[in-house]
Amino acid sequence: MKVVVDANVLVALVVPMTVSALAEKKLAEWLEADLFAPSLWSYEAVSAVRKFVYAGNISQDEAFHAVTQLLSFGIQDVPATEDLHRRTLIWAARLGDFVAYDPAYLALAEHLDAPIWTTDGKLARKVKALGIEWIHDLSEEG
Repeated sequence: MKVVVDANVLVALVVPMTVSALAEKKLAEWLEADLFAPSLWSYEAVSAVRKFVYAGNISQDEAFHAVTQLLSFGIQDVPATEDLHRRTLIWAARLGDFVAYDPAYLALAEHLDAPIWTTDGKLARKVKALGIEWIHDLSEEG
């Protein structure tokens, strides 16, 4: 089984968040799955970890440990291609997004014909409003 995971789901696995227990439960369910993300995921995840340091929620040493954990999950980085960039732009237009980070995950999920998991409820609602059922909001699982 293929699963596309949003960076925010992965961050929830390494930094204490309200959805961390749900993310851990999902990761256990995905033991036999191949996990994918666009190659930008790790930079997004490190940026999110940095926000926790900046806010005083975790230490710099905890951030270093979180990065090590993130990279141990075996996420298959999918490099950008012209086709994926085009799909990303189409998704950004469909969603009316100013930037194309979230649409990159959607383009990849569509390309792989795989479900995508996120903790971004706003994104999930926007996509589901288009009649798309292969996006899942982890925070709705609890």
